[in-house]
Amino acid sequence: MDGVAVVSAITEDSIDTNEGALYVYREGAASWSFNQRLEPNFSRTSFMGNYVSLSGNRIVAGAWFTSYGSNILGGAAMVFEHDWASWVQQAPLFSQTAGSVALLGTSVAQFGDTALIGAPGTDQSRGGFFFFF
Repeated sequence: MDGVAVVSAITEDSIDTNEGALYVYREGAASWSFNQRLEPNFSRTSFMGNYVSLSGNRIVAGAWFTSYGSNILGGAAMVFEHDWASWVQQAPLFSQTAGSVALLGTSVAQFGDTALIGAPGTDQSRGGFFFFF
């Protein structure tokens, strides 16, 4: 999506402490203007936005300090899609096989409908990455 910029505030609070937020700006004829504030709707999210990828109508934001289930600091990536009216959060991306302290979300990239998310703490800290389709 042309004319869109995303600015992250990784320690911003809303529901939890340090969950993070994204600020979306749109380019106008003469200047950029604030469009929408995005925050994760998944509790126990931390530091969302340290790593962000914007491609087409999708934003993927790493939230590497996120815990879920028994995966303490397993990490996650939050996905937002633009529905031509606003940005809407989709299901978070987790890996049940990454394990605790995987820190999934420390790098993010998109290729078409595929997201590639880094996890340096997985595989006994050898690191790895996960594809999500």
